[in-house]
Amino acid sequence: MRVFWSTTLFIGLLNHCACYEEKENCIVGVVGEPITLPCFYSGHELNTLNFSVEWTRDSQVLLRSVWEEAERVEQWPTADTNTSRLSDDVLENGDFSLELSAVLPLRQAQTFHMFLVRAGEARPSPLCTVCLRTAASFTPPSVQRLDPPEANQTTFLCRSVGGHPEPTVHWLINGTWAPPGASVTSSTAPMANSSLHSIISLLLADVSHQTTVTCSVEVPSLNETLNATSYGVKVSPVGSRASGALWVFSTALCAAVAVLVTAAIIYQVLVDRGHKELRKTHRGYRYNFTGSSEAVGVSLERSDGSDSNNETDG
Repeated sequence: MRVFWSTTLFIGLLNHCACYEEKENCIVGVVGEPITLPCFYSGHELNTLNFSVEWTRDSQVLLRSVWEEAERVEQWPTADTNTSRLSDDVLENGDFSLELSAVLPLRQAQTFHMFLVRAGEARPSPLCTVCLRTAASFTPPSVQRLDPPEANQTTFLCRSVGGHPEPTVHWLINGTWAPPGASVTSSTAPMANSSLHSIISLLLADVSHQTTVTCSVEVPSLNETLNATSYGVKVSPVGSRASGALWVFSTALCAAVAVLVTAAIIYQVLVDRGHKELRKTHRGYRYNFTGSSEAVGVSLERSDGSDSNNETDG
């Protein structure tokens, strides 16, 4: 009879347990948030058995709970650790789901097993197998338009941090055209003291200042896509007309200034010439006047000499 009940119990559990064996069917846990790894049984034989439940990750035992005569008599780790636990209504509802208080980032998918071990017997095959992948949302990306490193080309920088696993980055130009792969360089790096990632992507494109460029960071495991757009400089018709009018005014003003400067230069040249001619005339007048004065002086001197001679002769 004991062998019969044991066989019936485990066959029933194998038939009614919710199992996740395929890697493609992994459930996704968000890093830092609680998650429940499901495992259910709809039989009623558990009320009359002494048994233990073990949840393992790979070969590591995460939780072990022992029941005797429909009462839980032992659990490891204790409820105080608050890292993993079973529900309080295991016997009533057959809910063997494992509740994790917070998901940690995992580099790869991990497999969890639930074993139901009859008192005094060896551990059988797992009754439930659950595959878990972890993911974390990246921050909304930012796009910067950098100075052109060379003629007719512009570099765009897209950056996002704090996510898991490594995302995929896509670029779109004017919302429709995907640039060639050779023009895009992306790199992912782990953040300090964390299993989360940061990503930087560079796009080098020959585009005008009016071009709109969009960067998309995609996390397939979360079915999440985050976008950021660098909008080009748009010139409206009113602004264009205003710019044209301003250009005409500036051109006219420059021409007027040039005419005034030319006129001032010509005027200054004429004034300088007049001053030079006036100085030449003034110098000639002084020369003539000085020469006449000297001639008069000589004549007077000669006259005085004649008078003296005449007086002597007399």
